[in-house]
Amino acid sequence: MLFARQGAVLAQQIDLNMLQTVGDPLPVARQVATPQGTVGGVALSAATAGPIAYRDNGGDRQMRWVDRAGRQIAVLGGPDSGDPTAVRLSPDGRRVAVYRMVNGNSDVWLFETARDVRQRLTTNPAREFDPIWSPDGSRIIFGSTRQGVVDLYERSVGSTATETLVWESSESKNPLDWSLDGKWILFAVQSARTSRDLWALPVAGERKPIAVASTAANEPFARFSPDSGWVAYQSNESGRDEIYIQRFPEPGGRTQISTDGGTFPKWHRDGKSLFYLDSSNRVTSVALLPKGESLEPGNPVPLFTVSVGATYEPTPDGQRFLLTEITKPPSPITILLNWKPR
Repeated sequence: MLFARQGAVLAQQIDLNMLQTVGDPLPVARQVATPQGTVGGVALSAATAGPIAYRDNGGDRQMRWVDRAGRQIAVLGGPDSGDPTAVRLSPDGRRVAVYRMVNGNSDVWLFETARDVRQRLTTNPAREFDPIWSPDGSRIIFGSTRQGVVDLYERSVGSTATETLVWESSESKNPLDWSLDGKWILFAVQSARTSRDLWALPVAGERKPIAVASTAANEPFARFSPDSGWVAYQSNESGRDEIYIQRFPEPGGRTQISTDGGTFPKWHRDGKSLFYLDSSNRVTSVALLPKGESLEPGNPVPLFTVSVGATYEPTPDGQRFLLTEITKPPSPITILLNWKPR
């Protein structure tokens, strides 16, 4: 079995009859790219006939500000080999939470938006990722593999206090959003039966999660509306990813928003429009008009195109976007032939 540890590729012999490991892991390659946003994912593949293919570098990313036409306003920091991902703006817009890969380990970092100052928030040897801000900007919830599966942890910002466990279960989960009323935490669960599902955890009282979208389809990403009364989410139930909104916390009133594919929905702070990436990788805006107890979508309006693999985060007023884009191409793919354990 091939796997990555601290950025290196290792091979572990396995006794399939006893379902046990045999001996110690053996080195295969000193460095391999580990895609952010995955658990156990590496840029690595092996064929039954013996060849091993891997990529040791995923390229550098750059964070930059653009306007609604995609014109660059400013850059934030320089090219970053740490692959900053899952960018989240603080409620006051003064800081950015990301997770970066440094020396083979993924941790949550904070950047100031006014100047190039970065601060490492988590230091555990396990992987930490997907930070989300509390409504007042004083705390951050993130996912961590420190107990094997991904559980949810909380840490105060600007404090030396230790992290506290927020929610644990037998299935890995990723935090997605914290409602602005402070009452709910939205997260995705990797289910062995129903792919990735959406759940919401009450912050106070009995912490018993409720299902938001739990179907045979894949629902990997979602955001609360500013009034906390709706959830916008991504689902492939139609055969391709599209954007939907539905009432919260009581189910019902679901409406499809995108018409030509859609991923990564994000609300305008006024709750009257929604952003998402369409199938052509364009940041798209769609107005949401009240109609009785529901919201009726207007025609999608493409704003600008982003490069493949880029992420985006709108400011609360929807006038600027913080992009993370690959600026340095990934390394070539290396193929090992006739590799055998020594």
